[in-house]
Amino acid sequence: MKFLYTTVLSLIITNKLIAQTNVVQDTKGETGLALGTAGVVAINAKDESISFSYGVPVFKSTDAKAPKHYMGASAKGKGKNGLAAILKNDEFQYDGNIGLFYFTDWVINDDVTLQWHGSADFLFNQFKLFDSSASIPFSKQVYDQNKSGYKLTVGANLLATVGKLSCLGGLSFNGGNKNNTGDLKAIEVATYTTMVDPLTLQTRIIQKDKSTAYSIKEYKPSLGYFNINMDLGAQVFKQGLLMFHPRWSVQEERKPQFNPAIGLYFTKSQAPLDVVAGIQLQVSDWANTAESIKTRKERTVVNIVAGFSF
Repeated sequence: MKFLYTTVLSLIITNKLIAQTNVVQDTKGETGLALGTAGVVAINAKDESISFSYGVPVFKSTDAKAPKHYMGASAKGKGKNGLAAILKNDEFQYDGNIGLFYFTDWVINDDVTLQWHGSADFLFNQFKLFDSSASIPFSKQVYDQNKSGYKLTVGANLLATVGKLSCLGGLSFNGGNKNNTGDLKAIEVATYTTMVDPLTLQTRIIQKDKSTAYSIKEYKPSLGYFNINMDLGAQVFKQGLLMFHPRWSVQEERKPQFNPAIGLYFTKSQAPLDVVAGIQLQVSDWANTAESIKTRKERTVVNIVAGFSF
């Protein structure tokens, strides 16, 4: 089996046993669990992205049993073709988003905690397009493009202790509008010049410049999308958490996809839901609705996760 090994650093926050929330990102950065209430810095090594989030308490109550409310801001950015491509080609093509989130934490009793959340994000990116149409001058066939979009998310988490078993579950829905460059493979477009030695008649080909761009024939500037994410887990040994991650993805001009994953996570001592590291196995497009030539094994990804907070 051919695996793609990636590393994702994501935050897992817990003030006490199942008292707060859990963040587990899959290979596409999707999660069914809320981002949390404190400071978060997350690094995704696969696409070399970095994200930040910070929340503060609001609507404080003197009633100790009342739900606690938080509001915060988040941001994320990455090079579209990785840091190496930026340095090599002197290009700055990026994806980014900034947003606001609202989070409620309600400790119903010592064994059950209910949480719900919502967020709104503004998406923005810059990239290059390649249009080889004969009507366009050669020097203008590769050009910069800026595009924006949005993402809305709502969800809920349930954290509970059943006997001595710590369990948790999360369900979130998100959707919005974006372009499809995240699904496309960039191509390299180079310009060459030819020199001929008049004495020897030898020909020399010299590369003048090179750009990484997306084909205008494949590019879609505006697509609606919708994702359903679930995270279900339970403590399986003293410092281990086993989780199942059902994922459904719907996008315009593409058949729905089911992207399930399973993960084993290692937690801090005396904090069964405070994950510090883990390993996931995820299958992209289980039913192969996109009719990929890759087998299901070749579409299987191993993903390693680790987390930190401040």
